[in-house]
Amino acid sequence: MRFLVLFCCLPRSFESELISSPDCYRFPFHTWEIRDNERRNIRRRLLKISCPVFTKILFCCFLDEVGALVFDFGSHTVRAGYAGDEYPKLDIPSVVGVQENADLKDENGETIGKGRKTFIGTTKVTVPREECEMKTFMKDCMVEDWDLFENMLDHIYSHGLGAKSEFHPALFTEPAWNDRAKREKLCEIMFEKYKLPAFHLVKNAVLTAFANGRTHGLIVDSGATHTSAVPVFEGYCITH
Repeated sequence: MRFLVLFCCLPRSFESELISSPDCYRFPFHTWEIRDNERRNIRRRLLKISCPVFTKILFCCFLDEVGALVFDFGSHTVRAGYAGDEYPKLDIPSVVGVQENADLKDENGETIGKGRKTFIGTTKVTVPREECEMKTFMKDCMVEDWDLFENMLDHIYSHGLGAKSEFHPALFTEPAWNDRAKREKLCEIMFEKYKLPAFHLVKNAVLTAFANGRTHGLIVDSGATHTSAVPVFEGYCITH
């Protein structure tokens, strides 16, 4: 959860003029511009405070709660979106097109050398390209290729959601058999590279039970590569 507090000072009769700070407020007034994509699913509350010195001045305090992001990585598709939405904002294949010796170009379109080039998204992976191999970073619903996984995350944040990672907490799903080493690696990447304010991992079976209003049950999940049956008891997966 993240709060943005904005203070502004405006006359009740709107005019385009610069107003200095009143004596009752010893700090200068600042304004911040928030990008539209950072205001997605933001709950806003406006507090109005009258100024005792300048009666025509109104203090406005905005408290913004930035919504968390939810990521669901599967063997066939990757889904991501904002918590509270009815549907994911992004639903793309989990395969990545990889060219190992492709020409790399800078922002001006000039070739700077050769290296690995990736193609992510439905419209890009379906286009035939020379020496392009389809690869996946998942194996048994667990991350196997961390470099491709980071490429996928970069695409999701920059192109899919259009959000800055440091402004949004994130919730990731994981299978019941995910091991500790992979969880630690994932936490390290999310905190050190993407600078997340908060991060949480939840078992797929637990989220499925909660989505149906249950804390107990046997969750049968039939995916693209395997089928699993996981018992859930009081909100916890029974793995042994």
